[in-house]
Amino acid sequence: MPADEAPTSSPPKRTLAIVVVDDDHDTVDSTSALLRLHGHLVHTANNGADALELIKNAKPDAVLADLRMPRMDGFELAQQILAHCGSAAPVLIAMTAIAEELIAERIAKAGFHLHLVKPVDPAKLLESLDGVGKKPRG
Repeated sequence: MPADEAPTSSPPKRTLAIVVVDDDHDTVDSTSALLRLHGHLVHTANNGADALELIKNAKPDAVLADLRMPRMDGFELAQQILAHCGSAAPVLIAMTAIAEELIAERIAKAGFHLHLVKPVDPAKLLESLDGVGKKPRG
């Protein structure tokens, strides 16, 4: 993400643990850099299967996931996270280039809380994390 596109928002209310999952390395790198710049702890994976193992250990506050990935797509990842974590599941945010309303319904049914369309607006991404992690991490 070019420096002139970096949002000038205030620091986060608290540090969040966030997992960014995308098979596009540039998306992972730019999203991670933005989140770290704003004080968040970021873990990354390039496919759903690796992300699931990471999530089981990291217990993140939020997961930003692409939908079309090798080994395990974002829909299956969401189902696996919800099955494994139950009520302690992190906030799930789908990041995809698919903007059609039909996919939005499928995203919601899969358990995602929010759908951000790529390229994701940095300010919108940061705003979407404002309500995440109201409880202190233990």
